[in-house]
Amino acid sequence: MTQAEKEAIIRGKELFDSSANDKGELVFKGFRMCGFVPVNIPILCGMLLTKPTMFNTVLWQWINQSYNAGLNYGNKNSSCSYTNKDLLMGYLAAVGSAIIVSSTLRKVLSPFTKGATGTKFLLLNTLVAAGGSGSANFCNTTFMRMAETEKGIDVYSDEKLT
Repeated sequence: MTQAEKEAIIRGKELFDSSANDKGELVFKGFRMCGFVPVNIPILCGMLLTKPTMFNTVLWQWINQSYNAGLNYGNKNSSCSYTNKDLLMGYLAAVGSAIIVSSTLRKVLSPFTKGATGTKFLLLNTLVAAGGSGSANFCNTTFMRMAETEKGIDVYSDEKLT
């Protein structure tokens, strides 16, 4: 086998490893870490650029946290067993916190957003979106991965390093 063939095999293995979970199963493309930015661009545009109504706020926070829950699920450590209850509770905590925080901020800021345009509009929408998303991302990661924290995960040493 030539050096070029060996390097091609190594590149192929690296590519597969970047697309698979720790059990060697392929992760859905949208839930891979490389899909985070392309998937989030339309979500971010929706949160920042749509009319500042309660419906739009709830809709975009729900879409955002549903995607983040899928990302956390797709990249979970499979040495830890998750129950459907674990996943449901994590999802509900994430979506619920996003909707509660962003709805509260939307209501508090509604007198300021009614006539807002341009930079003021974008700034107020950013404040609502960031507040809801920030609190919910904390809840999403914490609760969607709670089983790993409580039950633990398998850790292996790299034989090459020892």
